[in-house]
Amino acid sequence: MPAFPRKPDVQRPRGEVNPARIASARVVFGEFIVYQNATDPEQDIEGGDNIAIKFPNPTGGTIYHKLTTLTSEELEAVKMIFDLAFSLAAPICKERDRVAAESADRGEDLYSRNYRAKPHVIVKRSVVAPEKVAGE
Repeated sequence: MPAFPRKPDVQRPRGEVNPARIASARVVFGEFIVYQNATDPEQDIEGGDNIAIKFPNPTGGTIYHKLTTLTSEELEAVKMIFDLAFSLAAPICKERDRVAAESADRGEDLYSRNYRAKPHVIVKRSVVAPEKVAGE
């Protein structure tokens, strides 16, 4: 099977987004992207869509993981690990944000987190449940 996500045969016009790209989040250390592609029935006997996530590699480049390669049990195990990591990191990040904000209020400029761009998140409307789009 070709590398995922598949490169188009024709170059897309500048500014046009890969149609397989359904969501992305840009943060301080890179961009996380979710792709959804239909499988090629001649090359993949499992059929259905492929869901992959691309994330920044700290040593350069990016890393792709095609999540639909996993069994449902494996996917649940990976999700559990990420959920655990995020739940442990959330209160630490909030505390660091609070300390940095208090420092800025005192006129200090010690913390780089005070100067970062806000996260940039894009999710295609076709992916989001209609009730969530309506409540934007």
